[in-house]
Amino acid sequence: MGNPVRNTKVSWDQFGTETVLFQNMSKQYFTLNPTMSRIWQLCDGSRDVAALVKQMQAEWPGALELDEERLAETLTGLSEFGLIDFEDTK
Repeated sequence: MGNPVRNTKVSWDQFGTETVLFQNMSKQYFTLNPTMSRIWQLCDGSRDVAALVKQMQAEWPGALELDEERLAETLTGLSEFGLIDFEDTK
């Protein structure tokens, strides 16, 4: 799994603590809660899954039960909906 990066064909906007995404290809809307919103924001291609977990744990110490396996599953789900891609880091 490469570094997660937001799909450039997805439009998005921030509304308070939530993020609303519009997948232009499927014409679907998605609403992300504050935790998922932050994960979405951090998907800029500069971090691998382990680095994303560390960043999230640093921002919400003790509040998140997040590990690499759970985050990888979440990112895979976002990818299946065409919301993110994985960049090859080689």
